[in-house]
Amino acid sequence: MYLSKLLIRDFGKFHNEEIELKKGVNVLTEKSAVKDTTVSDFVTAMFYGMTKRDGIGSEESAYEKYRPEKGGKYSGSVFMKEEEKTYLVDRDFLSSQKKMSVMEVQSGREIRTIERDSLHGTVLTTDKNTFTDAMCIHETEETEKNLYDYVQNMITTGTSTVNKEKAIQYLEEEEQRKSTRPLVRRLNDLSKKLEAYEDVDDKLAENKQAMKTLTEEFQMEAAKRKRVARKLVENEDGTVTYESDKNLEKKIDLLTG
Repeated sequence: MYLSKLLIRDFGKFHNEEIELKKGVNVLTEKSAVKDTTVSDFVTAMFYGMTKRDGIGSEESAYEKYRPEKGGKYSGSVFMKEEEKTYLVDRDFLSSQKKMSVMEVQSGREIRTIERDSLHGTVLTTDKNTFTDAMCIHETEETEKNLYDYVQNMITTGTSTVNKEKAIQYLEEEEQRKSTRPLVRRLNDLSKKLEAYEDVDDKLAENKQAMKTLTEEFQMEAAKRKRVARKLVENEDGTVTYESDKNLEKKIDLLTG
């Protein structure tokens, strides 16, 4: 699919202007030194429509920018060719009588568009963002270099704004940066765990001392219980002795080690 003719009836500074185009790359020049994008914006508007407002923050909408100062008509047509078929697209941009029609010239059949106010999905496979990015180059102070970059980027990446060499360099740097992340993360985790064990020796010493004290207290309590378990016995000669409970003492000895 390619454009074969533009009929700019009333759009910006143009009135009843006809521009013939060929398949491939077309170069349009302006006699004055002033940069102008009217033709490319006209094509974009014919393909994808044009709203009265471009959005919050826009200094001036395209609708107002290209609306003819004298009023009246605000319209245009384009011819598009695909193999043996030719399509004629007509548009009226005025918000009060806004309309679009697409006709197959050979058969005279009018084609209903899939998207309202847009040719995308019907006779165009390219969306608006891709079209404005990839299909038009505007003149700059470095047009020759930009054209070279444009062609290189389009061939290697499919879009004019992505530089293959810079993209590869960025991806390599990003991959290198990301490859060290797991190691750094593991080191940080280990450092935190080591910090948690810094006072382990002190706690172990405290626990050993507490166990020692508890053992001593337990042995003292066991000795007391042994004494309590003994019974006073008065002998025939008048002396007093203790009679031990052997079974109880044996159990206490087992507990105290």
